[in-house]
Amino acid sequence: MNTYCNNVSFSILFSSAPYGNNFSREGLYTSLILTSLDKFINLFFVGDGIFQLLKNQQPQTIRIYNHTSSFKIFKMYKNIHFYICSQSLQERGNFSLSNFIVTPKLCTPSILANKIKKCNFILKF
Repeated sequence: MNTYCNNVSFSILFSSAPYGNNFSREGLYTSLILTSLDKFINLFFVGDGIFQLLKNQQPQTIRIYNHTSSFKIFKMYKNIHFYICSQSLQERGNFSLSNFIVTPKLCTPSILANKIKKCNFILKF
């Protein structure tokens, strides 16, 4: 593998609520696949995407599998970083970071934009 491939990083942007469409599950599965490449992966949660990480979701009441709990598996990987938008958090109820499945880093929209710009590939779900 050449030097360029060794320094590749991915950003996955979650901007949709976890249920009601397949975007969330597809983003999660894509993230899992990318872990096999052993590259830096940044997971960004903005807008309604912050709901992806909330604990104690009960989608089984609408007969849907709770795939969001699978985000916990990323705790095993050192190259995966979670970022959540402070503005989105404030606009959607100002949840405490202890309400989330994993502990994301809280960032302003401008800091998130700068981090996203630094990644080689950006995927939005």
